[in-house]
Amino acid sequence: AFVDHFLRYVANLASMGTKRLRVAVVIKSAGLVLPASGNALNYELSAMALMVRAWSGEPKIGACGAATFLATDNLSDRYH
Repeated sequence: AFVDHFLRYVANLASMGTKRLRVAVVIKSAGLVLPASGNALNYELSAMALMVRAWSGEPKIGACGAATFLATDNLSDRYH
């Protein structure tokens, strides 16, 4: 939740016309953070995956130039 709040804070600063901060979020071993479990009843996992997906679709976050990278050893290990 801290990263989500920080990205939204940076996006709000950029929308107010202040100096833009350059932010990159790198999630190493994304397969461990967002595993491809297929268990739709795991609400915490689903909430985390939804939050990470929301970063890419949020217009303010995209406009401020924030970048998010998910690194994993195997692409099938990440949450779909």
